[in-house]
Amino acid sequence: MKAFRFFSIAWLFLFSSALFAQTTDTLSVARAEQLYKRMLKKDNNNVVANAAMAKICFERNDFKAACDYSSNALNAGADSIPDMWLMFIKSLDGAGRTENAIKNSKKALLLFPQHAYLWAEYGFLSFKFRDYDNAIIANEKSLTLQPLNPDACLVYSLSLYERSNNSHAALPILFALLIDNRKAVSPRNCYLFLQLAKQKHANIPIPYYDKRLALINPIQITPFMYPEKSFNISLETFDEVEFRVTADEYVQNLKSEKISPLLSTMLQLFTDLKNDKHQNTALFVAMRDTENKAVTDWLKIHSEDIRQYAKWLDKHLPQGKYN
Repeated sequence: MKAFRFFSIAWLFLFSSALFAQTTDTLSVARAEQLYKRMLKKDNNNVVANAAMAKICFERNDFKAACDYSSNALNAGADSIPDMWLMFIKSLDGAGRTENAIKNSKKALLLFPQHAYLWAEYGFLSFKFRDYDNAIIANEKSLTLQPLNPDACLVYSLSLYERSNNSHAALPILFALLIDNRKAVSPRNCYLFLQLAKQKHANIPIPYYDKRLALINPIQITPFMYPEKSFNISLETFDEVEFRVTADEYVQNLKSEKISPLLSTMLQLFTDLKNDKHQNTALFVAMRDTENKAVTDWLKIHSEDIRQYAKWLDKHLPQGKYN
């Protein structure tokens, strides 16, 4: 009976998400909202309607309402769905109730200790409160379960840097550049990697106090550190040779002793990249969105190298243990 209940509610949650996605294409969100509100007027505990309304409100940054709807969904039976917990926790944080979000993250992780994105969210919340030890532990667990999460890599890097200026702090950012294809993110991560690797502390303006608490997603961190106007100036002087040389020297000089298994795995990946003659290609691909002419020209004439590198990544990237 318990198993039947879980699968029934899980199906309802997936159905509500699919229905919402469809309505954004075929109906206005306002009409979809009216539909779900009519459902809730008939039954305030309707899991599908509460879950869908939580998503609608979250997407338009109405985090207080998203908290209420996701809380209703959990209380109505969706507590067996980890993604519903994640929605609730993110909504709490967005509403400025970060301490409550941390409390519920711990509760959710007791129920779903193998959920990589719950660990990542707890790591981000801990980072916001400058609880670096828990931020590092949580992101290591998240990335062990699901290594291909560039946002968790960023928070992990900055937590290592802020806690003790760890010499390995730039490694997760370099790893993130292998797996992140978001044009708005990768140029800033290239720049941040250079500052971390070369220990240019004045160029690492990490957000503090209320400004840090106002962040609701890791993707907001580097745009805050490097606002568009000043960053565009920095990008004009971006040197692809400096980036490649720095990355090569940084990886070569890192010590493999007394580091976490996760960092050891990342370090081994870059060692294998170089041994298998793909390092240069990897670094040029990482710089693809910096709008550097030398990078653009190189990518145009090395399409076969890029294809071989892609095959290498498919074979060698860590897969994790996420289920």
